[in-house]
Amino acid sequence: MPDEPDYERLFAWLLPAMWAGAQVFLFVLRLRFPPCPLRTLTGIPCPGCGGTRATLALAAGDVGRAFVLNPGWALACVASVIVWIYALGVVFFKLPRFRDDAGKLAGARLPVIFTGALLANWFWVFYCHRFL
Repeated sequence: MPDEPDYERLFAWLLPAMWAGAQVFLFVLRLRFPPCPLRTLTGIPCPGCGGTRATLALAAGDVGRAFVLNPGWALACVASVIVWIYALGVVFFKLPRFRDDAGKLAGARLPVIFTGALLANWFWVFYCHRFL
């Protein structure tokens, strides 16, 4: 459709820009991420705890450790790379765009599936971080 945003072009540039920003943040400025506020206040890890370590493990090629540290975050990183490859194919090689209504794809079950996956990830992080 001519009126809709060009999501593929946006994402084709967004992921490399985020990667470059992380490189500057971590290695040029030598900054560290602040501690998790939920874990600091309550001692309970949030669903994102271990995400930075999972990303670094993925970058080092240690996929198993990344999924142990935070499976939801590791899966999101892998999915982001897959979507980025798709976006590059659409932008540079003029591959067909994928368009579908969320209603057709998952319907009203999508929020339930997302909530269930988030809770399952949180349980995993809570269980694993007691031993890490």
